[in-house]
Amino acid sequence: MTSSAPIIGVYFTKPNYEDSPFNREEFVCSYHELGLEVTSLGGTLALVRSMETFRGGNRFHGGWIFDGKKFERTDEMIDAGVVFNKGEDFTGDGQTNLVNDPELHALCEKDRTYRLFSEYCPQSVIVTSPSELEGAFCGLLSERFICKPTALCGGKGIVIGTKEEILASKHQYPLLLQEFLDLSGGIPGVMDGLHDLRMVFIGDRFSYAMVRTPPPGGLTANITQGGSFFTVPDEKIPVEAMSIARAVDERLQSFKTRIYSVDLGRNADGRWYVLELNSPPGLFPSRGDRIMDRDHRMLAEHLLRIAKQEWQQGKETVSESMDAASSQMIRS
Repeated sequence: MTSSAPIIGVYFTKPNYEDSPFNREEFVCSYHELGLEVTSLGGTLALVRSMETFRGGNRFHGGWIFDGKKFERTDEMIDAGVVFNKGEDFTGDGQTNLVNDPELHALCEKDRTYRLFSEYCPQSVIVTSPSELEGAFCGLLSERFICKPTALCGGKGIVIGTKEEILASKHQYPLLLQEFLDLSGGIPGVMDGLHDLRMVFIGDRFSYAMVRTPPPGGLTANITQGGSFFTVPDEKIPVEAMSIARAVDERLQSFKTRIYSVDLGRNADGRWYVLELNSPPGLFPSRGDRIMDRDHRMLAEHLLRIAKQEWQQGKETVSESMDAASSQMIRS
């Protein structure tokens, strides 16, 4: 597909339009809202799905193009200016203009996050095999613990319990064994009860904060597992939480195109901790929320800026090739 506007390609792993995340209405709404933002800025938003359609660089065979109202299926080649990777299996090749950098994505695995930001994290031990698990509890002081498989996200594989309950459970290794924080005290001036606070960064700019809460009876606040969320006005973001989030971002400055989140929690003693990093975070619908509107605009601007650079370079390359061909014809 040739386009007079730069194309942002959003990659998902599964092949069908209705597959995750478009099997949930809120995410269909999110990407329609992003499509409107991209269109208003003079770009084109495309959905590309599965490695089977990848043709190298930023090219995919078929996908769905946002036409200003809906995503319309095309079987033509899609030449994107940037590939925004929302999949689980895509690393591109040496010619792919990819967001995020695979190395940043790897740093968001829980063991690597702990190694890089241990001073901000709960006391933890990296466990690589079942034989190491029992000894890993030495030095951890809480009565309850949390086990997190290092490479999974969305709350998958997490086990919370006493030492005996943890040892009796099945786990996926490697995992991170952590002291369990008491996050039931809420965030003063923002909310009461169990929570985590997500801080989203796009490039070198802070985008927004949201509080996520678990479903009734739950302990983890993942939206895909029934949790809920609300955005937090900038002026109500706790100073200590923002300070930690910016300290984390300072260490990631080398990833110029980064889009990621820092999840934090406030323990019962009032201290804030980094819970995990996500690359990239989920895209949530605005439905009139001005903070989320700002995020969608910022995300569209960021991706379009990257796509335009690639698109312009492509135009210049084509122009140079045509000039060279014309010169050759004249000499002939």
